[in-house]
Amino acid sequence: MDSRPEERERGVTIDVSVKRCVLDDERQLVVLDAPGHRDFVPSAISGAAQADAGVLVIDGAIGGFENGFDAAAGHSGQTREHARLAKSLGLNTLLVVVNKMDCVSYDRERFQHIVEVLTHFLVDDVKFTNEQLIFIPVSGIDGANIAPDRSDSPEALTSWYKGPALIEALRAIRLPSRGEPKPLRMPIADIITDIRSLGSAACGGKIEA
Repeated sequence: MDSRPEERERGVTIDVSVKRCVLDDERQLVVLDAPGHRDFVPSAISGAAQADAGVLVIDGAIGGFENGFDAAAGHSGQTREHARLAKSLGLNTLLVVVNKMDCVSYDRERFQHIVEVLTHFLVDDVKFTNEQLIFIPVSGIDGANIAPDRSDSPEALTSWYKGPALIEALRAIRLPSRGEPKPLRMPIADIITDIRSLGSAACGGKIEA
């Protein structure tokens, strides 16, 4: 989904990319692809603030999950930060997609280990409930467990995984109510405190407490 030249050169998402598609039940799905890199957290906040549900993509390869989850020993720990952001911005449905399962030969124990570690963190620390979490093993490069017919899913996966495919899980998402009166919540990407420079500034709106 990365369309900017610098995104493709660096191999990281910088801005929020928006793609629309129609599911086979005729519902429209709007995908907001938010950055995962620590340098672009403000863009991730902007994307999550617009979402009805979250899809947290996990690197299931050996070392990949650990690098994203363990905020120590030089690891990024961005999985923790993005999970907390999702919850703090009001997302109450989280699809945890464990990608790159092909790299571990669709190993059931590897998937279960990731599920156990993340469930403990997401429930005990971030305060999601078990009912708000759906864990889905996939392989993006193989197309495994993406479509409901599972035609691209190898027996090494289908022999033990009996849950929904990614598209099925997306179909089952219940949209949150938007009619409830709640306090205003908005993401702030940057704060400018030095306004001594000459010139004028364009202001799109004003909020008073």
